[in-house]
Amino acid sequence: MAILLKLRLVLGLLLALGYSTIVMAETSKSILIINSWSEQLPWQQSIERGFLQAMDAEPNTIVYTEHLDAERFPTEDYQDVFAAYLTQKYKSIELESVVAESLPAVEFLMKNQSLFTNIHRFYFPDSDKVTATLSSDESLIPIFEDYLGSFNEMLRIYNPDNIYVVADSLSYSGRNQLQRFKEALPTSLLNDSITFLVDKPMTELVDEVSRLPENSAIFYLLIFRDGAGKDFIPYKAAQRISEAANAPVFSVWESLMGSGVVGGYLLSGERVGNLAGNAALYFGQQPLPTTKDAFEYYYDVNQLERFGINKKDLLDTTILINDFPSFYESYKLQINLTLLALTLFIVLSIILSVVNRKRRYLVNALQTEQDLLEKRVFERTQELNQLRIKAEKDARTDVLTQLNNRRAFFELGSLIHSQSVRYKRSYAILVMDVDLFKQVNDTYGHDAGDVALKRLAHVMHASLRSSDIMARIGGEEFAAIITDLSNNNVLHKAEHLRASLEKEEITWKAHSFSITMSIGVAYYSPNDKGISDVLKRADQALYNAKGHGRNQVIDTSN
Repeated sequence: MAILLKLRLVLGLLLALGYSTIVMAETSKSILIINSWSEQLPWQQSIERGFLQAMDAEPNTIVYTEHLDAERFPTEDYQDVFAAYLTQKYKSIELESVVAESLPAVEFLMKNQSLFTNIHRFYFPDSDKVTATLSSDESLIPIFEDYLGSFNEMLRIYNPDNIYVVADSLSYSGRNQLQRFKEALPTSLLNDSITFLVDKPMTELVDEVSRLPENSAIFYLLIFRDGAGKDFIPYKAAQRISEAANAPVFSVWESLMGSGVVGGYLLSGERVGNLAGNAALYFGQQPLPTTKDAFEYYYDVNQLERFGINKKDLLDTTILINDFPSFYESYKLQINLTLLALTLFIVLSIILSVVNRKRRYLVNALQTEQDLLEKRVFERTQELNQLRIKAEKDARTDVLTQLNNRRAFFELGSLIHSQSVRYKRSYAILVMDVDLFKQVNDTYGHDAGDVALKRLAHVMHASLRSSDIMARIGGEEFAAIITDLSNNNVLHKAEHLRASLEKEEITWKAHSFSITMSIGVAYYSPNDKGISDVLKRADQALYNAKGHGRNQVIDTSN
């Protein structure tokens, strides 16, 4: 009898497990998003961040992400290869829908109708110029820049006498932004009120914006390539311009916040991604989004203070960054409780002294309460101090590898550089980049990629001295500062580090693989004005190592 009961229990568990597996298979969704730009661009990163946030609402959803990278590869031949790649990769994957983000990806997907048949297509062009006859399996949702709205917000909040529009027409994206901006603004504004700074070399542009007339403003339309032919990430270009400018910089994109842009009425990439994700998840259950849904007012408090713009002039819905509360606002409860306790203590002391001097034990009781309160305040202060110390450490530590992060690397590097200048010492910088790291992520997943990066950090600890500065300064990019240059051992260390990583076998689930890296080496020179000069040469050496076959060490003397 007992054996029969056990058999029934086991059979019931197996049936329940099989049913849950079937339900999960039936309810899971697979959604592909094709992005137009490189995953390195802050705008593209904010799109993906918002899209994944939307996907989090449905735990069983599987998200696939691809990047057309249209700025670097605009040719039809490349797009044909990309289409063949998608066909091969997703031929055995059952997708529920595919999302195309921004105009290049939309045009690519519309052109390749044979891709992903019998599933719903969502087109999110950043333009209102797309016209096409759509089938029942296609949805066109244009969400694009409101240049006039952003421009008018600049006029409302700052009212400049002189307006300078910074742009480039040498890149596909820059040319597109400039053309659409001119189409959006009234001709009277374009002819009378605006000075265009287009296709300027960055050095010349930085110098010019540092000497603008009083009460000027800059409207930034993205720079992908300057007049000298140098390529830029628009966020980095905005940083260069904002740092040098003697006038506030306004723009159209929320992804530029933090670069020195003041803000304005901005298109949020994160909101666009979130809207795209919700459209794919809940098609037919809620209205399709509009351009207005992706806009909001954003301002940087530091830049408002820098240019004397009053926060009282901002709209109530404005989102502020770098808006840190005052000391009182941070500890309002503790301060008020302390003041209340002290007030009660004084009042009670007066009452007790008037009523009866013999009741001093009440004073002693209050004194005890005060001591306890002071002890708690002291303990709380210590706790807050420990939290502050931990927060400062976390702010300088890479969460994944526990190495120094980019901020700590430059802080420590600046100190070492200053000591080298003062005491006439030398140092070397190693810049390391994992070869073909994207293939690891694509083949084994991002979790496997994280394991590989941790293993590289472990190899660095094992191969370098504890006094050497080791840091992760980018996605798969690491760096080290070597201060012991005796016996010409820098290249030996670098080669040992490279060889050690190559020998490492990385195991992830049922897979084993290895990675290699390329290393660029550069040495401090008395002519270097800062650690960035040495790092730039090390980066060039790394670039040479990549260009000559990868998995090797090259220094600047090679």
